[in-house]
Amino acid sequence: MKKNISGFTLVELVITVALSALLAGVAMPIYNGFSDSIKLDEAVNTVFQELQLAQKMSASGKDRSAFGIYLDETDNSLTFYQGVNYAERNIDSERRTDLDSNIVLENKMFSDDVNFSSGRGTPNEVGEISLYFKDEVRNITINDYGLIFKD
Repeated sequence: MKKNISGFTLVELVITVALSALLAGVAMPIYNGFSDSIKLDEAVNTVFQELQLAQKMSASGKDRSAFGIYLDETDNSLTFYQGVNYAERNIDSERRTDLDSNIVLENKMFSDDVNFSSGRGTPNEVGEISLYFKDEVRNITINDYGLIFKD
C-alpha cells in the first residue's frame, strides 16, 4: 500500500520566501514615510496644545497670573511657565518638553517667549512657528486676535 505524503516542495517554499521578501522591501519605505509623518504631527500637536493651555490658563485668570511658552531652538524644547515672562517665571510651575531630536524647531517670531496676558489671554507675540522633519514642514500661527491654528 502506498502512502500519500502531502507537503510543500522546495520550489514552492523558495517562491513564497522570495515573494515575502519582495513585499517587505516594498512596504518598508512606505512604513518609514508614514512613521516620519506621525513624528512630525506629534511634535506639532505638542507645541499647539501647550500654546493653547497657556492661553486658556491666562484667560481664566488662574492665580491672577499670565502663562506662556518659551521656545528653545538650540535645545529643541519648549517650556510651559507661569509668570509675566520667562525671565520672571515661577520656577515651581514650569514644565519642559523635549521634542524628538530629528525635529527642527524654528521660531519666526521676534521673541522666543510667547506670553498670554492674564484675564484676557491675548499674546505678546504674533507670528509663526515652523517644525521640520526631513522634507516635511508644519506651521503653527498665532494671529493678532490670539487665535492659534496649525496647517
